[in-house]
Amino acid sequence: MKVAKFCGTIFACLLVLITVGAPAADDIELDIESGKALLQTGNFKRSAELFNRTLTQKKEELKDHPRHAEAWYLFSVSLRKLGRTDLADKALDRAKKLRELSQATKATPPGENIATETDFSATVSEVPVDSQPVKDAAPDNKPAVNTTTDNKPDKQTPPDKQPASEPAKDKNQNTGSAAQAVDLASLKNERAKTAYQKAMTHLEAGQTQKAADELLLAVDAEPGNIELLGKTAEIVDQIGSSYYQKSIRVYKELDKVSSGKLSVKQQTAWVRACIFASKPDLTLAETILFPLLKKDPENVELLVLSAQLDTENKKYQLAVASYERVIKLDASNMTAYLGLGDVYQRMNQFPKAIEILQKARAMWPDSFMPLVSLGKAYLKNGNNGFALVMFNLAYEMNPESFDVNLAMLEILAQGADYRANLHLAKCESIVRGDPRVEFWKAVFLELDEYPAKAIQIYSLLALYE
Repeated sequence: MKVAKFCGTIFACLLVLITVGAPAADDIELDIESGKALLQTGNFKRSAELFNRTLTQKKEELKDHPRHAEAWYLFSVSLRKLGRTDLADKALDRAKKLRELSQATKATPPGENIATETDFSATVSEVPVDSQPVKDAAPDNKPAVNTTTDNKPDKQTPPDKQPASEPAKDKNQNTGSAAQAVDLASLKNERAKTAYQKAMTHLEAGQTQKAADELLLAVDAEPGNIELLGKTAEIVDQIGSSYYQKSIRVYKELDKVSSGKLSVKQQTAWVRACIFASKPDLTLAETILFPLLKKDPENVELLVLSAQLDTENKKYQLAVASYERVIKLDASNMTAYLGLGDVYQRMNQFPKAIEILQKARAMWPDSFMPLVSLGKAYLKNGNNGFALVMFNLAYEMNPESFDVNLAMLEILAQGADYRANLHLAKCESIVRGDPRVEFWKAVFLELDEYPAKAIQIYSLLALYE
């Protein structure tokens, strides 16, 4: 992309915003997160100024703050990047002493890792080569951040408009029994057999999206095969939001050939697809969901779907009631908290939404999903600076997440930031053909003066199922 404008005004606004309108503790949190974002974008002078102001003007508030040591550590990194090694060493020594004091006053429970919020060794991804403060500061406690194993390619989180995520599915979870899922003898069409065999090969290689594509070809070649439809629905559902429209089509056909005898699991997946597909079918979702809820009114998963359906139907009070009921039944349900925050944000009750999402962040500090939800809430409220901070933190935690990379793509693309290209490429490596990613690709092609290619993508998007 030829447009390579850095969105510096975002950070300027951010530095103004963090000086007003927030309680002391939250203000410090925002200072630290903003400084980290500035460091990651190479704006070392501003990050040094920000940490210097925070550490000098907010001494009293920082004394008992759990991230006091982290602030000094980040200040030392900023100074070292600017070549002020003498001051950087002093700041690092201060961080070490505070860290030691913190560990002495509050011992870590056996078998429990120190949270990344207080382990400043994990706060900056790019530390100068000539300095190794991480090892010096905390030799016995390595940051407990899993950046690669939570979400791998071919394993998708829910769509951008979906307020919360169900647990990620293992892309290889079905490969063990995949070959036995459908009796090849039941397939009469040669094209269907070939496509099915290719799908099984892709599954064994962990390539779920390619397997789903081949199974869809098999279904087209041999419609009405109940075993094939069942397996296809199972695999297509694993791709997530990008394939929900295809899921609806498969489940409709499966429901028809099975005479309406779908399992509860299949009906639940069908409802989810109906709610969050690019062209949702909320009426069909209600038709499937309500009988299930009538039979099992305290089923948490069904109640969450009911709340999500009410949200999409703009029945916000009903959605709030359903989410609150879920939380009473299962206080550890992250989806309910994130969904509740999303509902309040849609009701323009932004402070309430942030309060709930911050609570979710505190309850699940090792999950990137509360950060993504916070970023989306800030973005919709016009707080692009805070949104970028949240998305950056989420990216630190899980750079392989489709949702995180999509969020980074959208916010950077809106600011004409060339780094959006990196996240576009990452999104495409995880899921090919997602319409949201294709839209931004078309925008970039227009900016790069390739209107014909852009129009071609726009035309395909208009026909997207």
